[in-house]
Amino acid sequence: MIQIITDSTCDINKEEAAALGIHIVPLTVRFGNEEYLDGFTLSNEEFYQKLESCEELPVTSQPSPIIFKDLFMKYTEVGDQILGIFISSQLSGTFQSASIAAEMVRDECPAACIELIDSKSVSIGTSLLIREALRMRSQGLFLDQMVHSCLEMADHIRVYAMAGSLKYLQKGGRLSSSAALVGSLLKITPVIEIVDGTVQIACKARGKKSAATFIFEQLETSSLVEDSTFVYGHANAKESLQSFVERTHSSVNLVHAYTGNIGCVVGTHIGPGSFGVAYLEEASCEAQNELAS
Repeated sequence: MIQIITDSTCDINKEEAAALGIHIVPLTVRFGNEEYLDGFTLSNEEFYQKLESCEELPVTSQPSPIIFKDLFMKYTEVGDQILGIFISSQLSGTFQSASIAAEMVRDECPAACIELIDSKSVSIGTSLLIREALRMRSQGLFLDQMVHSCLEMADHIRVYAMAGSLKYLQKGGRLSSSAALVGSLLKITPVIEIVDGTVQIACKARGKKSAATFIFEQLETSSLVEDSTFVYGHANAKESLQSFVERTHSSVNLVHAYTGNIGCVVGTHIGPGSFGVAYLEEASCEAQNELAS
C-alpha cells in the first residue's frame, strides 16, 4: 500500500482527506497567546473571522519532526510505502521537518520506503499535485513512477490568485504602507503567482475585474491537454470564484476540476475576498500520460 501524506497547507479539509485516503499533518496557527491546529481545531471560517479582527497577522509554524516520525513509523511497521507531498520548502520548514523524520525512521528501519516531494507550491497548487498522485495510485503505478512524475509536474504547476485586499500584503511586509495607500487610492488589485516555490506579484491590475481577466488570460494562453486537472480556491469569495469558473468553462474542458477553501497560510497574506486557480502546463501532463501508458 502506498500511503500519501501531506500537510494542512494543501487546503484539503480533513473530511475530504479521509474520503480520498490521504493523511494530513496540521501546521500550528497562533493568534497572540491562542494556538490552534490548522483545519483541525480551527476551521477556515473561524480563521477568517479572527483574521479580520486581529491587529497583527497570526504566526504559523511547521509540525515537529517527531510528529512526522510517528506517522511514518506507523506505516513503515506494517510494510506500507510512503509518498509525502508538502508545501514549498521556500515558504515553510515543513518539508525539512518531514525530511529529518524520514532519516530518523530509516536509521531505525533501513528497509523503510519513504519518498518526499517538495511541491514547490502551496494551497491549491499542492492540492493539485496530491490529486494527480491519487490518480496515479488508482491506476496502479509503482512508487518510483509516481515520484518521477510528481517531480516533473512540480516544475509545471501554475498558480495565480487575486488578492482580495492590499491590507494583508502590507501587514505581511510584501507592500510598504505608502505603496498600499497609493494602491488603495488607485484601486489596485494584485495578482500573485508561485514561481520556483516563492510567492511573487504577477500583475497589479486596476480593479478586481481586471485582475480576474489577467488570471483568465494566463490560463487561456497556456498549453493544456484535455484531461488536465484544475484546482480552484477562494477565501470567503465563493460567488466571485463561481463566476470565474463559469468563464473558464466556456473555453477550457474541465474534466477534472476541484474547488476548495484557501486556508490560513495563503489567506493570511492575501486576505478574504481572494480567489485563484492552479493547473498543469502541457509538458507535465504529457510526462504523466507517458508513465500511465
